Amino acid sequence: MMPLQAPVVQVVRRFGRVGGMEGYVWHLCHELARLGERVLVVCETRAEPPEHPGIEVVECGRRLSRPRWLAYLMFSRQVHRTIAGLDGPHPVIHSHERTGVHHVTTLHSDPFTSARELPWAARLSPRIAAYRWMEQREIHGGRGGPPCVVPVSHTLQSVLARRHPAAARAISAPIPPGVQAPAKRPPRRAPADGGVIGFVGHEWERKGLPHLLEVASELARTRPALELLIIGPQAAQVEPLCRAAGVRARCLGWTDSRPYYAAMDLLVHPARSEAYGMVIAEALASGVPVVVSDRCGAAADVPDSNGSVLSLDAPVARWAACCNDWLNRDPVASLTVRSWTDVAQSYREIYRDIVARRPRTAHRRP
Repeated sequence: MMPLQAPVVQVVRRFGRVGGMEGYVWHLCHELARLGERVLVVCETRAEPPEHPGIEVVECGRRLSRPRWLAYLMFSRQVHRTIAGLDGPHPVIHSHERTGVHHVTTLHSDPFTSARELPWAARLSPRIAAYRWMEQREIHGGRGGPPCVVPVSHTLQSVLARRHPAAARAISAPIPPGVQAPAKRPPRRAPADGGVIGFVGHEWERKGLPHLLEVASELARTRPALELLIIGPQAAQVEPLCRAAGVRARCLGWTDSRPYYAAMDLLVHPARSEAYGMVIAEALASGVPVVVSDRCGAAADVPDSNGSVLSLDAPVARWAACCNDWLNRDPVASLTVRSWTDVAQSYREIYRDIVARRPRTAHRRP
């Protein structure tokens, strides 16, 4: 496929591998650049420099960090001004934030709750009103009309269609995250009295670490040598919780999780809310079985041969028994999962369609 005639603008508040959504943007930008596309990133701050010369980064600068809803509004205005000032060919604008000057927007989190489902006090909140207005604009009113709306999972696609039925025709097939090849888990069985359970998540409360500690505490009764390998939160945040639960743990802080899958016997991801859950796909690709909540978008990609999906309403004992079962099983095969090249090619098809539908006079910005 030949590169587009137009540059591709990616909009994200923080550019760098500082979270799941930001990692998605980072890898997409680099894969697009490797495929020959011209990539311009418009961001608030740059957490790390790009690793490809074909990526240009424009930092708008942070004007405000709190309250968050006002910070989002200010960033949206900065993006509008920055894009309006661009020279050269008319770009394809792909946003991952609550902006209003885009042709494509990728949804990385659940849409806001319907107003009918909110208590009256919440309906009068300026914060909630601002979030709802930004979401309506993002999904229904992109640049030059309704944008192409891309959810990152089938679960999110269903929620999006239910809460925004008027945008049904604009919602594309999901484009889940790709996976960089992680370290493969050697074929081994966990020791009968222990094993290593992995947890990966910077936002550790939402991603279910407190729930996992309850499960691990139950498991430790029959597996006294059980150890948690925790990647994401700072040790000072979670080590006291591990001690209180009577659970042995190694807390590595925020670091690249890929080298550590080989040390895990099981990944547990009991998230309260997770649009996808890239760590689940990474574990499956490395040959690590998984036990995840049914609130993860990636739960739909977990085959019975490689893991289990449980409700958070299930008793802790049910979770512990399921984890124990997987720790007792023979090694599982690693799965072939979507690559970042696949992700970039899917978006290139969308970009190409946008460029093809433009009037012939729209070659350069006015």
